[in-house]
Amino acid sequence: MNPASLIGKTIGQYEIEAVLGQGGMGAVFRAVQLNLRRRVAVKVILENLSDKPDYLERFNREAQLVAALEHPHIVTVYDFGMEYVESVGDVMFVAMRLLEGGSLEKRIRQREGVPQTLDEVADLVSGICSALDHAHSMGVIHRDIKPANIVFDRLSIDAKAYLVDFGIAKTMGGGGSLTNANVAMGSPYYMPPEQWKNEAIKPASD
Repeated sequence: MNPASLIGKTIGQYEIEAVLGQGGMGAVFRAVQLNLRRRVAVKVILENLSDKPDYLERFNREAQLVAALEHPHIVTVYDFGMEYVESVGDVMFVAMRLLEGGSLEKRIRQREGVPQTLDEVADLVSGICSALDHAHSMGVIHRDIKPANIVFDRLSIDAKAYLVDFGIAKTMGGGGSLTNANVAMGSPYYMPPEQWKNEAIKPASD
């Protein structure tokens, strides 16, 4: 699926306005929730993955995991489901709070050569560590902590940081990983050694 083909379409009660980004599992759009007239982020699974049960399961689990992880520094999930979109077909989606401040990765690039203050770093680390502590207490290991998965709610210097993208999260005890056997999942530059080796992942890995 070409993400641009969804612009102007309506998925359930969400009218798609623009593409915000695209990753391995799907694309994220800015949309309007028609019944409440509020802007939201809508993540949609890519068509070429929709016939693969493992990816569908990962997408399902991501929505369920994040919806259960209610925390001030974890992005809020509003809705989840599958809808038929004319000329596109069945579309699986997750509607979330729209964060408009860009990612930490983008912020680092924009401020190259201008280091963050100690207070800024302390606020950021405190919030994200608190989010991880909560996720770990709920039995969830993120497994893909990186600047691109830390997103701010606004552009101002005092913006609040949120942890996003639990797409390759692992549930501790019972649930297991949602990845293929003997395949190390994550972002190479940020993976701990045990994840590279496809060994047991623990909360400390995050």
